[in-house]
Amino acid sequence: MVRVRAAPAETPTESASGLRAVRTQVGLSQEKLARVLCVNHATVSRWECGVRRPAHDLVPAVACALGVSEAQVEGWFGHAPVLRGDTIGRLPGLKRLLHD
Repeated sequence: MVRVRAAPAETPTESASGLRAVRTQVGLSQEKLARVLCVNHATVSRWECGVRRPAHDLVPAVACALGVSEAQVEGWFGHAPVLRGDTIGRLPGLKRLLHD
């Protein structure tokens, strides 16, 4: 009997590393990208580690900030688990507005 080994599936960390690669290529730190998107820098770190995915309504902003397509951003996180709150709409800039 011959065992056929399945090709390893792309892990969230491997796919989310595309975000890190593009972010550094365009010269943005996690902190700067977080400020542009009005999120915490720890949130960007979680995206890059494949632990979380950007909320659906943030995908266009991430794509715009990095100069890539929304489909490419979605592709980076296709294998990342959808956690409670990841798809809930957010009010971009609310934290900054309330802080001012």
